[in-house]
Amino acid sequence: KEMPHIGEIYNEFHPKGLEVLGISYDRKETKWRNFLKKNEYVVWDQVSSLKEWNCPSAKVFAVNTIPETILIDKNGVIVARGLKGDKLKAKIKEILAVE
Repeated sequence: KEMPHIGEIYNEFHPKGLEVLGISYDRKETKWRNFLKKNEYVVWDQVSSLKEWNCPSAKVFAVNTIPETILIDKNGVIVARGLKGDKLKAKIKEILAVE
């Protein structure tokens, strides 16, 4: 449900420096790839270990629900997480210092 909104944000802010990385917690590669094919708006990088919740990123970033957003600034510091909708867009504007 949130993915189309992330697509809009990506299209708007990628030219200003935003990078997005999608990490899938699917176990079945076919299911994951079919989702990506079906949702062509997902044009940012996608990865998966196909280990479901045993994916290393789930442990490192303490992800226990999806979708999860984690905003990391250019210095590698987590500056926000769990934002959606207008709050996500506002924080990205703030981080990128754009109007």
